[in-house]
Amino acid sequence: MNHPLLDRARIRLAALASLAVLLLAPFSATASELSASHLGAIADPFGILALAIFVVAYAVVMAEEFIHLRKSKPVIFAAGAIWLIIAYLVQKGGHDPQLLEDSLH
Repeated sequence: MNHPLLDRARIRLAALASLAVLLLAPFSATASELSASHLGAIADPFGILALAIFVVAYAVVMAEEFIHLRKSKPVIFAAGAIWLIIAYLVQKGGHDPQLLEDSLH
């Protein structure tokens, strides 16, 4: 049997956990040594291409109901294309490939 007080406690616990994740997420995002500024991707045409791929994939996901295409297809394609661009920028910039491997893991 569910008790109303237990349900409220679960909701509060879930809200606190969500808040903790949101507050701690920026720290984990900046923990990687491999960033867009290190790769020179901000001004590079390939960096702009990666951003454009992300935006198009996001638009396709939002239009799923109208185009009847599963969300996973554009997301997987975009992720693969963006990682290929990142790998190219790592190689082009003469960075240590180990940084890319560490970022993937």
